[in-house]
Amino acid sequence: MAGVVLFGSPWLPTALPPALRYGPLLLTVPVGIGAIVSGINSLLPVRDDDGVRRWRARTGIALGVLTVIIPVVLVAIGYLMLSQAYAHAQ
Repeated sequence: MAGVVLFGSPWLPTALPPALRYGPLLLTVPVGIGAIVSGINSLLPVRDDDGVRRWRARTGIALGVLTVIIPVVLVAIGYLMLSQAYAHAQ
């Protein structure tokens, strides 16, 4: 959940320095990868158990994947938009 919360940092008050507003965005992918690894490590020992631990591990994996995929998609969209703008400028 921490990785998903980091996406909200640009909407912090403008009185804060830009490093505090946009810096946490750099941590989203590492936090997401950590969530995926931690979820998989928690899921393996409870393979036969149908309890809360299994549900929490799957939720951690899902949020980790979401935290990794969103920045990758946004960077890809930005790259495509910039390459199209560059092609039209020439």
